[in-house]
Amino acid sequence: MGDAQRLTTWIDWYRFARRALELDHAEASAYATARYVEEQNRETARKKEAA
Repeated sequence: MGDAQRLTTWIDWYRFARRALELDHAEASAYATARYVEEQNRETARKKEAA
């Protein structure tokens, strides 16, 4: 994973974590991680469909 991809990963995770805190989720980190994984799975599925 390159530096740009790593930065994007952290930015996306942080965005989900902030949203979780806004929604008063007690486990913001777990929520953010789950949302990030869901988004990555959707992206992978889109790439497979496009191929």
